[in-house]
Amino acid sequence: MEKESTIFDTPTDEAGFIQLITDLTTKVYTTGALYASAHFFFNYYTSTLAEYRTNFSGPRFSGGEGPFADAGKVAQYEAATQGLTEVYADAAFTGGDILNLNEDIICATFCVPPTGPPPGSDETPCIQIPSSIVPGKLLCEVPVETAAALSFSTQDVLDGYWDVASSTTNDGFF
Repeated sequence: MEKESTIFDTPTDEAGFIQLITDLTTKVYTTGALYASAHFFFNYYTSTLAEYRTNFSGPRFSGGEGPFADAGKVAQYEAATQGLTEVYADAAFTGGDILNLNEDIICATFCVPPTGPPPGSDETPCIQIPSSIVPGKLLCEVPVETAAALSFSTQDVLDGYWDVASSTTNDGFF
């Protein structure tokens, strides 16, 4: 498994936008032709493309039996599974509760430190992040800045998950 991040020039006019689409398409098709599996995440706010890819070039694994059996991998997988089962023994899928995000929740999330007080609590409020594009407003009050922060944060988290998954036992599915 490999990952790569490509930074493209931010277009400033129509010709630049066409060049961005050309460069992006070329990169995606080139990568798609070279690897068995590739996932792409393009961040329009930073003109970056994150690639997560594999060519499945390693030996096949069919568990503990069959022509591709690997006792070492079976033991490693079982140990990892047991560890996760113990750590998350109380976890169960319940369908989850739907959270309707509102400005209060977003403003409590996007502040310094990032773990601000819950909305409506009496805790000391966290330091709010000012908007960098709308004077007198907070980042959480400007939808495009909130979307950019969420997009950047999501890619950052994906990179971290990828690093963990690629260095431990996993089922190969991302």
